Amino acid sequence: MKFRMLAGPKNQPAVMRFAGVCKAAALAAFLSFPPSSAAKPQELAISGFGPSAEQKFTRPYPIKRFTPYRISFEARKCGVGTTGKTICAGLVGYNVDLDLKDGWTAYSDVVMSSSDGEPVAQVPLRFSLWQVSGKAAVRNWRVVEQQAVYASDGTMELGEGEALAGSRYIFKDKPGSGHHNHSRALWAWRGALKLNTDRYVLGDGAEIIWRHRLAGRKFLSGEVILPVRYYGEGTVRIEVSSDGDSWTAAGCVMQVKHDARFRIKPEFFPADEIYVRVRGECTKGVQIGGYGFSADVDGEKRFVSGSTVYADVGETVAAPELTVPEYYRTDYGELLPGSSPSLALWRAESGWKVPRDRAVPSMKATGITMSMAANETEAVQLVLTPDEDMTDVSVSVNVPRLSAEVCKVSYVRVDLPSDGTTLQLTYPDPLPPLKRPISLKGNENQPFWIRVKADKGCPKGVYDGSVTVRGERIGDNGRKKKIELEIPLKVEVFGFSLPDRMTCRSLVGFFPAFVDRYHGLKKREDRLRMYDRYMEMYSRYRLSANGGATGGLRNWHPAWDGDEPRFDWTEWDEGMRKGFERYHFNAMRIPNGLGVGGGDAQRRRAPEIGGVRPDDPRYETRLAKLLKGVQDHLEENGWLDRVYAYCFDEPPENDNSFVMDGFAKLAKYAPKLRRFITSPCRSDLLGGPQTWCMMAPDFDNPLVRQRKLLGEEFWLYVCTEPRAPYATVFIDHPAVELRALLWQSWAEDVKGVLLWTANLWTTEAVYPDRSRPQNPYVDAQSWSPAAAPWGNGDGRIFYPPESVFEDVGRADSKLRPGPNFDDPAGSVRGEMLRDGIEDYEYFAILKKLDPGNRLLRVPPSVSISLKNFNKSPAGIESHRILLAREIERLTSRGF
Repeated sequence: MKFRMLAGPKNQPAVMRFAGVCKAAALAAFLSFPPSSAAKPQELAISGFGPSAEQKFTRPYPIKRFTPYRISFEARKCGVGTTGKTICAGLVGYNVDLDLKDGWTAYSDVVMSSSDGEPVAQVPLRFSLWQVSGKAAVRNWRVVEQQAVYASDGTMELGEGEALAGSRYIFKDKPGSGHHNHSRALWAWRGALKLNTDRYVLGDGAEIIWRHRLAGRKFLSGEVILPVRYYGEGTVRIEVSSDGDSWTAAGCVMQVKHDARFRIKPEFFPADEIYVRVRGECTKGVQIGGYGFSADVDGEKRFVSGSTVYADVGETVAAPELTVPEYYRTDYGELLPGSSPSLALWRAESGWKVPRDRAVPSMKATGITMSMAANETEAVQLVLTPDEDMTDVSVSVNVPRLSAEVCKVSYVRVDLPSDGTTLQLTYPDPLPPLKRPISLKGNENQPFWIRVKADKGCPKGVYDGSVTVRGERIGDNGRKKKIELEIPLKVEVFGFSLPDRMTCRSLVGFFPAFVDRYHGLKKREDRLRMYDRYMEMYSRYRLSANGGATGGLRNWHPAWDGDEPRFDWTEWDEGMRKGFERYHFNAMRIPNGLGVGGGDAQRRRAPEIGGVRPDDPRYETRLAKLLKGVQDHLEENGWLDRVYAYCFDEPPENDNSFVMDGFAKLAKYAPKLRRFITSPCRSDLLGGPQTWCMMAPDFDNPLVRQRKLLGEEFWLYVCTEPRAPYATVFIDHPAVELRALLWQSWAEDVKGVLLWTANLWTTEAVYPDRSRPQNPYVDAQSWSPAAAPWGNGDGRIFYPPESVFEDVGRADSKLRPGPNFDDPAGSVRGEMLRDGIEDYEYFAILKKLDPGNRLLRVPPSVSISLKNFNKSPAGIESHRILLAREIERLTSRGF
């Protein structure tokens, strides 16, 4: 198991956690020393009390200068009374924060020692705790010198984080990715430089140097990307060299920046190698979240990525092979009738993300085919690849008796990859409606998203239609030549219908304030009108907005006549009815106002009802009447089974007694109201929540199975975490991941999915000018309120319409004056969520018809476990057809 990065709260930066002792040995690197076979097993006990904890040191061990070491050990909490989740490990000046588990858990990672100091330094290993109350134990620590072996094909060598994407070389150094500060490109690591989990900390005089070279190729350009997390003072200088001796300034950073970019001057190119130095000058508290370098290179186009294998010194290990990045797979797609060398027409399943520069496929198809149940939506991609520029290109679809629409697949730039599995490239995600003809660039792929829906009650059968492509290009005589091509389209509609309300539940947040800002809405009636359009988008994607359709409407919170509540449900009920009846939502959250308190990872809200707190004798009287009134009202309207009391969001373990007190109040006075929490299954929360919403890694806990047997419900939670190898929400990950997440949900008996929001479009810490907020069509990253990256596309399933921007292609575009009533745009990831939720429904329908059917098991061609699943949609597509045929067979036999 590799070290797992501990995600910080959504609205706080990660906190520096370095232990105090400073010695010359502090800059010697990470870890050493296998115990002798005859030695007694090693074990250390560590006590922690909230933000402070004791530190335990081993004896010093010899660490060579500028050498990679693997550190490994096991750790666990001691007893059920220990709360918190972080154990800190490393040498003085090197620190890694780790998830602390209840049982013995193995950890392993590689870290590079400093290039300063003596050839060999004596350095102790340090263990400590952060935000843990109680005791933890560590045992079997081991530090072994490593040799790094890089992927190669005999002519080219690429390590972890390196790739060739056509004629573009890409390197990303992401500390905390399993090898921390070691990479093939690392050239020097010296001065007042520290490593803290997933960040480099630059003190005054600290410097890191990377050397970039690619055997047999020359660099033709170069760009440096530096994600600076700046919490102190001083200057970060970026310098460039062609020999590692003489340096030229490339730029500097003197303030908080989420993404500092520097182009290397043309006079450095062409170059066989490029050195980049990052150093701190009078710096204090400056953190760097990684480093990126990209460059155009000469030679033939190739699409390969590297990897690094670490082995103990003296072991024989074969070099890994160069691999094709997941994004550049070519084992899908088919050429369509009418395709030619001048204009390739090809189809791709919706579960693929098509790069702009991927080669056209060689396999051929007779047309575009699709299949769906009645009351289901499916999509396919038509890709156009002209050999030269085209103008006035349009795509239209006609399928009698079915509804169809076409969207343009737009691309967003990823500068900071979400994790170590992706590249700094452009990725497809926004799906703005194709309202007018567009222009195409020569030798670039442009997908069009063809979405078809069979309405409820649509008869079984095969429906013939066509897709028409029109456009203009320059002919041989220099005049514009009109092009019109028609592609056959066949849509099979199965002999059954999906319900309006899905079985798999969902809760997805919604920020009305962002809609107000981007659409320029000032009047209440304009806001309510636009909020309804967004609720329609939720409904189309089979998602439930977590507040129902109550955005902008007056809440139900009562006024108090003495100790008697006076409820006014009028507006709130209007939104609830729209949500459940018009938009077919299947879940809704009551977050606040229940009088039992609440909170999240950063703060707690004390219990309070109309200004009355628990130390007031009136509190209990009011609480009983308040909760009974809410429960009775929901029951009278038939909503009780779809509403969740979700008061505590990601509570820290030291708040568990507070959380349980709130749950006890709910259970006493509103026992029919379902209690919901976003938290791992913890022993000191048992008996409180009835619905647990957890990250995929937290399902690896014996308590989960035990609580399922007791009838408790489990949901999957996707937000800034998890990251690879789990299914994620990120733009720079394979499209199929969110669809696979729903198949995994079925396999794990998960009843619902939660995404914390769908329209996080900007963050003022990064974009303070309210007239020029973040343009999510250009900047793919989601930023925390502290300007830290949460991951590309996190919290963003929908996009504002392109028309809200004066220039949608510019990162610094101003917003147009409102009001703007254009529809929001969807996304590839949203489409995958919808498809997955509809796939889940196939399983649910079949289970009702035949509970023991063998097809109800998710096949290994789709998913083996939560972190081992197929990145190709082929397995999903084939098993989905089997499910449909079986449902048809059983339905026709009268099951």
